[in-house]
Amino acid sequence: MLIKTIQEECAKFLNNVPGVEGVFVVSKDGFVISSNFHSNLDENEVGGLIASFISLAEKTTDQLNRGTLTNALIEGTKGLIVIVQADGEISLIAITSEKSQTGLVLFEMNKLAKKIVGLL
Repeated sequence: MLIKTIQEECAKFLNNVPGVEGVFVVSKDGFVISSNFHSNLDENEVGGLIASFISLAEKTTDQLNRGTLTNALIEGTKGLIVIVQADGEISLIAITSEKSQTGLVLFEMNKLAKKIVGLL
């Protein structure tokens, strides 16, 4: 029931935020809790990639004395990968088109993160 509720909240986010093409909820160890993204990649592989990136980003912010990682933004020529830490164990990841509005995506992701943490 909990995972279904998280999936429903992610589907609402995906449908209501312009430019968002996919959304994942991933645990710190790479377990994909929810995935709404159409890709040829295996979702477990994506979860592992995301967990590896977050681990490296956390080490980098720590080593450079930037505090605790809260968000990460990866920009490519075809869009963004936006990562928001929901809590110490769960991260939200949005895949966007190049036409998305970064501020709006971050704002809505933070709202979604609070909802998900409240469900856990």
